[in-house]
Amino acid sequence: MTTETIIKIILLVFVIFGIAGCFLLPKTKAVSRLAGRRDVMQRLYTVTGVTGAVTGITGLLSALLLGDRLFILHIWELILLPFALVHIWYYIIRKAGNAERDYDEKQMQDIAKAAGLAWAVMLWIMVLVFVQFQDRLTSSLIWFPVFLFGSILVYGAGMVVFNKR
Repeated sequence: MTTETIIKIILLVFVIFGIAGCFLLPKTKAVSRLAGRRDVMQRLYTVTGVTGAVTGITGLLSALLLGDRLFILHIWELILLPFALVHIWYYIIRKAGNAERDYDEKQMQDIAKAAGLAWAVMLWIMVLVFVQFQDRLTSSLIWFPVFLFGSILVYGAGMVVFNKR
């Protein structure tokens, strides 16, 4: 069995369990109790930002070190998995709690600031990647992971930094 096949099987298992969890877990009592607590949503907000920053750093470093193999072996999907799992968990908590609001006003402002920062920073980073590509210093496959993981890094770090203020 090749490495690519093993990675695809792992990803498939996580997708199946993630989808099943979205339907089954919100109906459990333990998740319903968690969903009603305000501190759980605050912690989940922070965990989302930290996981985004760590996922972004890991993905960017992997893109720079592995290059095209990041796509060929589907490693980028494995790196993205923790970030996706945090969002699946958020969906499960949200669905179980039936809350009217996901975030308070400050968190919404922090999200907007982080999104604006991610857009502005990634615009300049993509210009640098373009220049590298024009000079034949990078391959064409590096565009997507640099954009994806760079955006997640800046957005996640922005959420955490703006939330601390």
